[in-house]
Amino acid sequence: MKPLAFVYTSQPQRVVFGAGSLAHLAREIDALGARRAL
Repeated sequence: MKPLAFVYTSQPQRVVFGAGSLAHLAREIDALGARRAL
C-alpha cells in the first residue's frame, strides 16, 4: 500500500501533506514571497 500524499489548495491557505513534504518548505516560502516560516 502506498503512503498517502496530496496537495490541497484553498483560499487563503495551502496544505502540502505527505512523506518528504518538509523538503519543499523553502519552495513554499518563496512562493508566498516570505523570508521565514512561523
